[in-house]
Amino acid sequence: MELRPEYSAVPSWLDTDFFETTLRNAYHEKPDLRVIKVFVRPITAKGDNLGSALYRAVIDCEIESNSLKYHLIVKSFPTGDLFRQLVVEMGVFRREFHIYKFTLPAMHALLNKVPDLKESTFSARNFPTSRTDTLVLEDLNADGYQLAERSHQLDLQHCVAALRTLANFHALSIILSINVPRSMETFRESFYIEERREMIAEFLEPNLLSLADLVEGWTGFERFGDKLRMVASQAVDCIINVAKAKRGSIAVLNHGDFWVNNILFKYNDYHAVTDVKIVDFQSCRYASPALDLQYFIYTSPDESVRTDHLDLLLREYHASLGSTLGVLGYGDYLFSMDQLRQEMKDKAIYGLVSACTDLGTVLGQQDCGENSIFQRTFQHLLLHFEMNGIL
Repeated sequence: MELRPEYSAVPSWLDTDFFETTLRNAYHEKPDLRVIKVFVRPITAKGDNLGSALYRAVIDCEIESNSLKYHLIVKSFPTGDLFRQLVVEMGVFRREFHIYKFTLPAMHALLNKVPDLKESTFSARNFPTSRTDTLVLEDLNADGYQLAERSHQLDLQHCVAALRTLANFHALSIILSINVPRSMETFRESFYIEERREMIAEFLEPNLLSLADLVEGWTGFERFGDKLRMVASQAVDCIINVAKAKRGSIAVLNHGDFWVNNILFKYNDYHAVTDVKIVDFQSCRYASPALDLQYFIYTSPDESVRTDHLDLLLREYHASLGSTLGVLGYGDYLFSMDQLRQEMKDKAIYGLVSACTDLGTVLGQQDCGENSIFQRTFQHLLLHFEMNGIL
């Protein structure tokens, strides 16, 4: 295996034998496939506080004198003891493993019943392995999919394409929950629950209070300091409440972390979006669709989209949801636009808290000072939340 010195963090088991076995299992029609060379490098640096360790692999193969090349992504448990323990307790990796092994294949089987949707997929192909702590996925970058520039946030074209894909994912989860009610049990809320109240408070309250102090120093925005302190005092109760799936209420399988860095776009020669893939299913939860929508809307669109096209985004989402349910014969299970708007209103605190805690990360901004991208974006959001009675 060819490795560069700066990539010494690659585990030794990511070797020729591992990839050869994995590829042969995936391609039963190619039992003579031989791996000739493997190049692996980490995608994430040591110390990154993520739910998994990520590696990019390029595999040179040979079969019947023909050369083949595979581009793969490997996800494994984080190596740090603390993160490994947290991932196990919250079922983070188990949830994503379940998504790729059972949920996505079941969704794709539904799509295969409709000729026009037969080739549709939501994410990368999974290559099953014998390791229960590892996922091997196709590298979507090699097929032309790419991330949008997150510091610029998403324009209307990107937002509509992303929400149509999310709507299809949600629609198929509705059908799965009808056909196999127990299929959603794996995705019960595991973080925003009463048993983790102390942990949630340790994360939310200091972040919100620190943000309140920062905002209070911005000319013309001083009033928002006390408003955010009030949010901090109620945030834990509110978030636990809105994350809970309530009997009889609208519920879908949420992606749980639907923001610009987990959405890959493919373009034509005119830079129009032609397809969308979703990645990173570690935070999936069975809950109101408004949670995914709130998180996306208040972290990822640019300001003009959020200001001028918010209702359009909801209508595009709802139309795609209805179209997928209808073509598969489940149109009667579509909730109304009025119900969706009410869900968005009821779950508005989730969007507010998400913006407060995650916007800096989404924008890739360490600088939150005067005239920073974060300051300009967050000031617009504060005024938006105030105008809509959320702050």
